[in-house]
Amino acid sequence: MNELDALRQLHLFRSLSDRALREIASACVRRRFAAGEVLVAEGAPGSHLLILLKGKADVVRADENHHEVLLATRGKGEVIGEMALFDGGTRSATVRATSKVEALTLTRESLVFLIRRNPDLALDMLGNLSERLRQADAARLDRSPVRARLLAHLRELAIEGPGGTQVVRGVRREDMGAAIQASRETVCRELTVLEQEGVLMRKGRAIIFGLQTTEH
Repeated sequence: MNELDALRQLHLFRSLSDRALREIASACVRRRFAAGEVLVAEGAPGSHLLILLKGKADVVRADENHHEVLLATRGKGEVIGEMALFDGGTRSATVRATSKVEALTLTRESLVFLIRRNPDLALDMLGNLSERLRQADAARLDRSPVRARLLAHLRELAIEGPGGTQVVRGVRREDMGAAIQASRETVCRELTVLEQEGVLMRKGRAIIFGLQTTEH
C-alpha cells in the first residue's frame, strides 16, 4: 500500500481533499520497526508523529517503582505522538512494537507547514485529540481500586476447581499487573493481603478462591 492510499483510510484525515492528502503523503517517511523496538520513548522531545500501517505496539509508562505499566495497545490506522507536536512537550509514554511494525512518520516542521496550507487538517487533528481525552477521562472515572480490578481479572482467568472453588494457574504477576494497570509489586502486595484475609489461597503458582468471594 502506498502512502496516499494509507492516508485515505485514516479517520484523522477524513475531510481532506486528495490534493491535501498528496501533500501530506509526500512529506511522510516510511519506517519499519522490529518487534521489541521502541517507536517513541517517554521523556523524549515530540519531534514527529507516527501513523501505523502494519503491526501493533504497546503504550507503556513507568510507575513509581520504575516498572512498566501497560496503558494501551495501538494498531493499524492509529496515530501516535500527535499531542506532543501540538504542545511542544515531551513524550508522555513509551511506545514499543509488539510485532513487526510499518509506519509513516511526519515531522513537526512538516506538520506545521501543512497545517498552514490546510487549516482543515488542524481541525481534524484537534477533534481526534478531543476524542482521546474524553476516552481517558472516562477511563479515569470508571477505574476501580486495584483490589477490585485484580479480583475481577482473576475471575476472568479462573477455571472451576474442586469443592466449588475457582482456580487460576500459571499466570505471571507482571502479566496480571499489565492487565489491570498496576505494577508487579502492587499485585504481589494485594495478593498477600487477600491471602491474609482469607479471600484466596496460593499453592505454588496456583491461586484458589471461592465462588462467593467478596471484595473487602
